[in-house]
Amino acid sequence: MRRGRVSDAGAVYLVTTVVRHRESVFADASAALAVCALHDAPRTFLDATALGWVLMPDHWHGVIALGPRYPLSSVIKHFKTRVCRELRLTQDFYGPLWQAAFHDRRLRDGPAVAAAIRYVLDNPVRIGLCAHASSFPYASPRLPS
Repeated sequence: MRRGRVSDAGAVYLVTTVVRHRESVFADASAALAVCALHDAPRTFLDATALGWVLMPDHWHGVIALGPRYPLSSVIKHFKTRVCRELRLTQDFYGPLWQAAFHDRRLRDGPAVAAAIRYVLDNPVRIGLCAHASSFPYASPRLPS
């Protein structure tokens, strides 16, 4: 979170975090699949819920609904730590993975949340990784129409 920002319990945020030096760490299918599996693991996001997410070759986008206990900065720090630990265990990855900061934007209402999830899930199409978002393997399931 940016300096001076406060996260609110129950609020929903659009979050982007980037791999250090924009390296394409997640272009490797086994690394990407290992990270995708973490999204279903208990407490990956502490008490928050990932409403929609996509793992791009060099960054991650997610729409996060905060729970009652942890601020957004703690949730994202915990997620980044879990990803690093998983890559060290499964991919022999060493060294720093993420840039220190992340970008966030609070979403105000239901339509803004739905639009943010569509934006996140359409990201692979916009940059040419696939023709249809539903065919991209490293993302949460599509919203019902």
